[in-house]
Formats: sequence, C-alpha cells, structure tokens
Amino acid sequence: MTDAALDLDLDLVYLWVDGAHPTSKAYRARHRLSSPYQTTNHDELRYSLVSVKRHAPWARRIIVVSECGIKPAWADHAPVEVEWIDQDQILPSEAIPAFNNMVLEAYLHRIPGLSDPFLY
Repeated sequence: MTDAALDLDLDLVYLWVDGAHPTSKAYRARHRLSSPYQTTNHDELRYSLVSVKRHAPWARRIIVVSECGIKPAWADHAPVEVEWIDQDQILPSEAIPAFNNMVLEAYLHRIPGLSDPFLY
C-alpha cells in the first residue's frame, strides 16, 4: 500500500438492521409494515469490520446507521471503533419511517462531520 492510500481519511458508512430484534419488530409493527424485507442478520457486518481493520487502516471513521439505533450484541466488543446512528436522526421528518435503503442512501450526507467524499 502506498503512502497516498494511507492519507485518504475517508469515513466508511454502513446501513444495518436486525429484523429479529424486539425493538425493530415493534417499530415495524407500529408503522404497520407487514411485508418481509431484507432484515436477516448473519453477522456480515462483524466480518466486514474485521476486514476493515485488516485492509483499510486509512478509514477515518466507521459509522453504522441502524433502525432504532439498534446495535448487535457484539457491538461493544467490535474489532474497530464504530459510531452508531439511529436512521431517524438523519432523515427529515417527512421521510420517517423509512424501510428502504434507497431512501436512507439519499440522506447519508446528513451524518454530522461526514468526510467528503465518503464510502458507503
């Protein structure tokens, strides 16, 4: 890796949801969302963070935007430091609730202090 690659100072942003979490289930029920959507958790996020630790030392911040601010059980022992943000904190009130990644993607730029550019 070149020195130039280490000077990137980019933030990494993930979207994450655990549809099996009781808080997530209650949130979706409160908004009458009955159709299933991609919410199965297979620890992909944890494996990706391990890869970031090994291969992306240039990452300035790692931010996970999650439904209801939910964190996985292992979050306090993540392999890297992670900032967790409730998706409703970056969405305008008229876009809440949002159960579509494309809606969330349109507002990622509202994450406070986000690098420009950033990686999603």
